[in-house]
Amino acid sequence: MLRGVKGLCLLLVSLLAFVACSNDSTGSIDFPEYKPGDTLRTATLVYMMAENNLNSYSKKDIAEMYKGAMDVPHDCAMFAFVDDVKIPRILRFYNDAGTPACDTIYTYDEDFCSSDINELEGVFEWLLQNYPARELNVVLWSHGDGWLKDANRAQRVIGFDNGLNSSSYEYPSVMGVEIQELAAFFEALPVKIGFIMFDACFMQGIEVIYELRNCARWIIASPAEIPAYGAPYDKLLSLFFDAPFEPSEIVKVYSSSYPVNSGVLLSVVDCSKVEAFADATAPYISKYFSSVSAVDYNAIFQYLRGGYFSTTMSYPCYFDMNGAMMLHLAENEYKAWKKAFDKMVPYSCAAERWSSVYTGLGYYTTNHKQYGGVSMYLPRKKSEYKSFNKDFSTMEWYERAGWGNAGW
Repeated sequence: MLRGVKGLCLLLVSLLAFVACSNDSTGSIDFPEYKPGDTLRTATLVYMMAENNLNSYSKKDIAEMYKGAMDVPHDCAMFAFVDDVKIPRILRFYNDAGTPACDTIYTYDEDFCSSDINELEGVFEWLLQNYPARELNVVLWSHGDGWLKDANRAQRVIGFDNGLNSSSYEYPSVMGVEIQELAAFFEALPVKIGFIMFDACFMQGIEVIYELRNCARWIIASPAEIPAYGAPYDKLLSLFFDAPFEPSEIVKVYSSSYPVNSGVLLSVVDCSKVEAFADATAPYISKYFSSVSAVDYNAIFQYLRGGYFSTTMSYPCYFDMNGAMMLHLAENEYKAWKKAFDKMVPYSCAAERWSSVYTGLGYYTTNHKQYGGVSMYLPRKKSEYKSFNKDFSTMEWYERAGWGNAGW
């Protein structure tokens, strides 16, 4: 999500949400439809790492979940783990005989870093032990940096935690969950994951997708920055539990909640098609993107033009994968490759432009001709890319796509 955006006044429903939430740290509340220990058809957990400058926006999204609680089916459950400036807690939203309801089903004894993989695992394990489900949907809510890493874990990947009562964005105190850690945990879960949705910036990159390919059926995310307001949860809760599930509807509703001139870029990935897509892509990496190839970087549609380098943050360019292939592959090669891409990415959408904190203009304009909804990293010989190239070589996509054979 975008950093440094000032919060607005919450709607009255946000006040209602917190009035409606009751505290019970035992996790033994009797709900109208289910009790702890019963098996749910589907559970959705929004994991909110909001102990940073997104704190005020978490209140807004919690209020939206409360408003949408009426749409949670009787055989499903909607949860939110919330780590903001208060002690971490787990909420459940449900339809209480025609009235939206929110209960605090567990409150932790003390604050902890929710973007520490060990703490994240503990939250998921508690939830599944007390509320087992046949299928789990996961929404990861916070700041995001895609696959990027940092030596001191200070400014990378998904999730940032600045410590209790801190609403600033100060890198020295934060920790992020690395994608490899997340993938290993999700693959080991005893329940299948229906979809993983990232309500965070820059997460729909092929590097992230490939790490998570065995974790879920679908991945819903943006290759670009998204507004701090994030998803319209009051309109999405019913879609989270649809059977059959249609991920494109989530993207449509999410995108339609923003104006086209200051909107979002989103896509859906079918994880069952990722390996076939990798097969279709690998032959062209060494052919067109080797360390000695003449790649025209400036012509490729980028989600972060020129990268971003300052005293506190370093990002490479996030290139559109479809744009890179369209410009460099032969026409017949691109047509064959695009078929595999379209199977992996069955739906995407893009506003005319989207908000950005990394440009003096305050926005980027979408190149719809190149836009595919998935970003890719392109190694470069520029000195500031040295650490990026090193970290990139640790990703599974690096090996699978043959970047080593391409001289990188």
